[in-house]
Amino acid sequence: MPLQIRRGTEAERLAMTLPLAAGELVYVTDTQRLHIGNGSTLGGVAVTGFTAEDAQDAAASLFTNGTHNGISFAYNDSNDTISAVVELPSTITADLTGDVTGNLTGNVTGDVTGDLTGNVTGDVTGDVTGNLTGNVTGNVTGNLTGNVTGNVTGFHTGDSKGSVFGDDSSILVDAVQGRIVCPVFANVTGNVTGNLTGNVTGDVTGNVDGDLNGNVTGNVTGDVTGTVTGNVTGDVAGDLKGNVLDSSFNVILDSAANTVTSTFYGDLHTSTIWGSDFIDIKHETAGNATTVRRFMEVPGNHSSVFAISNGSYSTGENYNISRGTTSSPTTIQVGDTLEAKVIQAYDGSNYIPVAYIATGVDPYGSVSTGAISGSIGLTVITDGNPMSVSKTLFMDSRGYVGINNGFTQPSATLDVNGFAKLAVLTAAPASPANGMVAIADGTSWNPAGTGKSVMVVYLGGGWRVAATAP
Repeated sequence: MPLQIRRGTEAERLAMTLPLAAGELVYVTDTQRLHIGNGSTLGGVAVTGFTAEDAQDAAASLFTNGTHNGISFAYNDSNDTISAVVELPSTITADLTGDVTGNLTGNVTGDVTGDLTGNVTGDVTGDVTGNLTGNVTGNVTGNLTGNVTGNVTGFHTGDSKGSVFGDDSSILVDAVQGRIVCPVFANVTGNVTGNLTGNVTGDVTGNVDGDLNGNVTGNVTGDVTGTVTGNVTGDVAGDLKGNVLDSSFNVILDSAANTVTSTFYGDLHTSTIWGSDFIDIKHETAGNATTVRRFMEVPGNHSSVFAISNGSYSTGENYNISRGTTSSPTTIQVGDTLEAKVIQAYDGSNYIPVAYIATGVDPYGSVSTGAISGSIGLTVITDGNPMSVSKTLFMDSRGYVGINNGFTQPSATLDVNGFAKLAVLTAAPASPANGMVAIADGTSWNPAGTGKSVMVVYLGGGWRVAATAP
């Protein structure tokens, strides 16, 4: 027959009021443990079923009981964890090769090869090869090869490999993109191979191979190969490759179109000059004449003006001529030349004049407020002397035209110093008008009925014979 011993639940065992006799056994059915009596302990002493929880509780008591120097422990039975707090001295001169997750209130003068995830209120003078995720209120004089996610209120004299962020978590130095995205309030004396998107209030003496998107209040003595979108208030001594815009983002120098779209002072070498309103070209030094020269090196090239007409007027050239100066003009005088064009040709040694076109105030007219008599003259030059006016066509303010009379006043609507020739016509003009003069051949066109050439004048609605060939 099987042997049966005393049994019951753990609650029943703990509720026993008398101790088990020495050697008496009790089996607990819900914990499956066996207890043996010693004659004094209520419920007996457990002799089977020692668990991992029992081992953890026993081991934890070794850490939490008693007093420890520089370290204290806390046991969390529900999470089965033991945590420790290490109290470091005010200054650590040895190297830290592990991670520090607590706060350091003293100085660290050795190297830290792990992560510093707490706050450091002293100086860090050694190298940190891990991450510094806390705040440092002292100076960092060593190298940081990890990320700094906290604040550094002191100086950092070593290398920092990683991005730099501001108090508001905005990025200041982007290590991934290799660029500075915050304002720079100092001189930049080295080369910048990325983009400068912040403001620089000092000088940039190196080369910038990227874009300069901020304002520079100092001098730029290096080359900028990107785009400058900010203001440069100093001198640019290097090459500037890109567009130049004003403070309102209007294009001044258009690198894509190779054009200057604003006021320019100095020598200008460009293929296109244009303006939405006007273009001023002037020489402001008193006593010096201004010569605007245009070179066209390819034979057959010519100047073209493209303009739009609205039916009433089109684009033209306005010559505003006065005496005095352009800023303080005075009244023009009778006989003044207003504008002249001299066409010159190269004779093998020099360029000499061959033709002359001039406009001016009629030497026989008048000048008054709101009314100035104008004139125009054309001269063909054969002796190289631009003042030679023997072969001319001159129209005065009355509309009288003189031919080969120099610039003397014409005495008729057409005053010819020479002879005139009319072609012999074989048919009458299709639309004759009173005063028209013509020569008929007398054969195909025979207005006189004589079969001879005649000079005829159209008067009173018909052709009248003025002269007949013999």
